[in-house]
Amino acid sequence: LQCLDAIAQMQTPGGAVVGAETSITRSSGRALDVETTALATLGWFKAKDPRYRVNLYGDPKTNQAGSIKWISRQRSGRGDFGSTQSTILALKALIAYTQEVRRPAEAGTVRLYAAGQQIGKVDFTEETRDVITLEVKDPAKVFQRGTNEVQVEITTKQPYPFSLGWSCYVERPENNDKSAVRLTTKLAKTNLTQGESVDVEVTLENVTDQGHGMAVAIIGLPAGLRLSEDLAALKKLRDEDRISFFEIMPGRDRELVLYWRSLQPKQKIALRVPVIADVPGLYHGPASRAYLYYNPDHKHWVDALKVEIQPGGLVEASTRK
Repeated sequence: LQCLDAIAQMQTPGGAVVGAETSITRSSGRALDVETTALATLGWFKAKDPRYRVNLYGDPKTNQAGSIKWISRQRSGRGDFGSTQSTILALKALIAYTQEVRRPAEAGTVRLYAAGQQIGKVDFTEETRDVITLEVKDPAKVFQRGTNEVQVEITTKQPYPFSLGWSCYVERPENNDKSAVRLTTKLAKTNLTQGESVDVEVTLENVTDQGHGMAVAIIGLPAGLRLSEDLAALKKLRDEDRISFFEIMPGRDRELVLYWRSLQPKQKIALRVPVIADVPGLYHGPASRAYLYYNPDHKHWVDALKVEIQPGGLVEASTRK
């Protein structure tokens, strides 16, 4: 309990437990705060000490209620809580919380407001067991460019946990100035003939004076280009230890993922990945990005690769169906 008491003193008014320098996975940033807060919460639950205990859906002044409220607000639009490690620990803490406060549901209504105007409403009863979801119709007519004030209202006597999410699409998101890595990508040629091979030039640089754990670069490939069937060039880079691992993003074959187990201070890695001009046309790929695996909030983005492929030439034999 002395350890848990000391950790409780590190909890901020917002509920996060901060102050850790790193974790077993060498995490940093928000991912590290999520891991630390989740581990502290699990410890408080395990101790079963009333000083840390949740009071139903939460007196915000209690350690457990405050930490759970903070963790629940860290979920990204993709549904994760940062890195793999922080997501797993966050889910463990949330599961422990639901087991602790399990009680019958209460009938009521959830209302959503934007700029003071009601834009949605959902009623629920004591029999409702699924997640209550309210989706905004025609958001372009509801929200304006810039800051929008949104209010969620519930009519029950007891508070309920909730999450508010939104999604949008941009060609290249804004870079995070705290990113420890910088990425550059370039096609050796941007005007190609069908069947011609060209190198994607990739450079990853650690811009800090300290070493880091696992780093990731996701290279967006224009749709008209493809990797060779045998992936021989990537396997050679792996065997030469110039990359630690590679994969094609599952379900998104236009994104090549490169991994490095660690980066040395100020280390700069340059390599070439050959691709083949497959289908004539004018294309641009998704934006490429790089980041530390255990601090995914701090990404460095680069503009999409663009290529024009003319018909003709010999096309490499393909076994694809």
